Amino acid sequence: MMKRLLLALIFVCFASVAQAHSTRESFSNFYGYKAVGSLVKTEGKRPIKFAQLSGGFMFPGPGTPHSSGGGCSQATTFLARTSLTGSDVTNYTNLICGMVTDGLITGDLSTTGCGSLFDVLYILATANATDALKNICGTNFTGNNTGLTFTAYSGFTAVSGQLLQTNFNPSTATSPNYTQNSAHISEWNLVNSGTTSIDATAGTGENTIFASGSINSRVNDNPESSGFSASDFRGHILGNRSSSTARQLYQNASTTLIGGTTATYPSTPSQAVNNTAFSLLSLGDHTGAMASIGASLNSTQVTNFYNRLRTYMTAVGVP
Repeated sequence: MMKRLLLALIFVCFASVAQAHSTRESFSNFYGYKAVGSLVKTEGKRPIKFAQLSGGFMFPGPGTPHSSGGGCSQATTFLARTSLTGSDVTNYTNLICGMVTDGLITGDLSTTGCGSLFDVLYILATANATDALKNICGTNFTGNNTGLTFTAYSGFTAVSGQLLQTNFNPSTATSPNYTQNSAHISEWNLVNSGTTSIDATAGTGENTIFASGSINSRVNDNPESSGFSASDFRGHILGNRSSSTARQLYQNASTTLIGGTTATYPSTPSQAVNNTAFSLLSLGDHTGAMASIGASLNSTQVTNFYNRLRTYMTAVGVP
């Protein structure tokens, strides 16, 4: 009787050791397992994504990065509207969540849009033309390409007589952030020649930024303001109106343009917002990597915005 009990005890011990060894082997190997017992594994060449205990608890298995706590609901909301994958998801997440951290995006990118600063935000330097024309701020104001050339991770290149239609008309939009005395327009230009523009023109004055010998930035101006000389037109060009008389121009977050000229505007009266939808890349032969339209940004916001864009552009190879 004692011999039988001893043999049974030895059998149980060996069985326990074998099961533990099998479990360790299961979790240490990325490939070639089928589901055995309570363990969930993958076949072929795909890494194990999750392991499951008998009680039903799921945890990351080998090959699955643990979350570092990054990400935000706004990025998740926007990315769900796209076909982006891999590093593109990472780059957009870093951009959007960085702007949330900086207070540039305060909305949910759905029902409340981007919040109080942006009406339209396009990242044109991305993987495909369809996602490039999606407004990060929400499902309104999706861009329409009338015939421009798209290059992945660069953006759209202007073609004579063609443009990108934003379908955003600040005069008719519901509760726009872009208003007569609080407004900005911006574009990231990749070409140091020709003309870069994001414009809407109607009646006296115009809303536009463009470069042709000098960088001009007119935001609800009446009369139209003059431009400032620069030796290089590339980078993030942002025109801003902060009051009924105050105007600012930034290139790469600085009012000192490339070449050394400081953009200082005299008192520039504003006019009522034009009843015209904004268009992009309607002038000249150049490539736009992003564009934005919205409310006035202060200098700190301009700097934070540029830094987030610069990080994204560097990640996708934009100079």
